[in-house]
Amino acid sequence: MVTHSRKDVVALLEAHGLAPSRALGQNFVVDPNTVRRIARLAAVGSGDHVIEIGPGLGSLTLALVETGARLDVVEVDRYIVPVLRDILQPHGVGVYQGDALTFDWPDVAVQLPIQVAGSTLSSKWLTSSGRL
Repeated sequence: MVTHSRKDVVALLEAHGLAPSRALGQNFVVDPNTVRRIARLAAVGSGDHVIEIGPGLGSLTLALVETGARLDVVEVDRYIVPVLRDILQPHGVGVYQGDALTFDWPDVAVQLPIQVAGSTLSSKWLTSSGRL
């Protein structure tokens, strides 16, 4: 399974002059075992469309690529988006920059029903989009 190790994450951050943003609450997954477990528990496959909100540097996304699911990611950090495009677009992943709460969702062809992880985000998004 392809994913980022701690060494990879540190190297990517240094190479692009980036650091985790406290204001954005960024934490980057660096344990391949954690990523593998999350990808396995997601139970997605080739017929699924996964939208990952806040992919960071794409560690989980890279693991999800191997499931065959269609993947799109939405990242708020405009400095990380070019790095994500370099890493993920060769794998067919759509990379979008924006805030998940105000994002123009038709750009990623959202088809209901969908599942949004995180109860706070889910309730805010569903309320603001008129779906709740």
